[in-house]
Amino acid sequence: MIIIGFCQSVAAQSYFSMGPTVGLGATTIINTPTPGVRIAANAGLTFIYNVSEHVDLEFDIMYSAEGEKGDIVPYNNSIIVTSNLHYFRLPVKATYLFYEYNKKIRPKIFAGPSFGYLIGGKTELQTINNRTPIINSKVVYKPFDVGVVAGVGFNHMLNEYTWINADVSYFHGLPNNRRNTDDDHNRNLMLNVAMIFSL
Repeated sequence: MIIIGFCQSVAAQSYFSMGPTVGLGATTIINTPTPGVRIAANAGLTFIYNVSEHVDLEFDIMYSAEGEKGDIVPYNNSIIVTSNLHYFRLPVKATYLFYEYNKKIRPKIFAGPSFGYLIGGKTELQTINNRTPIINSKVVYKPFDVGVVAGVGFNHMLNEYTWINADVSYFHGLPNNRRNTDDDHNRNLMLNVAMIFSL
């Protein structure tokens, strides 16, 4: 409510922009006995509300592929889990941009919450006798995830109405995301590129 009120108070100098975004990086689940890293990817739309010359409020609507590959029993490799998690994510970020609006390249920093809903995926368990039962990830993992996303990047102005945004972000999941365990958390490191158009 505070953010909305502030946005309304500066509406005269505000505008909206939006565009597609794609990302690639690494993902894991911390606090499994031997967590492993998997390639991660995301794609979706970015919506930006320009609060002032230096402050943006950004909403992303995206599909995010996450998960891990690691040993459940690390000493004899008796069970190796490979988890593919498909999330629908809604990050909400406050962004501070350096330099003036008319600069071609503007560095930035950002942070905010990210909300996720597990829409599918498969989890494979490789046992000592090489059997590989495949389980729906919804059976193993909880449906909702929330965490904090933060990062740095820059906006490159192509013209008055078009920008290329490049961001490096880190997502830190807060709640336990696996059923029947105590303390497993999503972690993602991503590089995203977006083409942004003024509305």
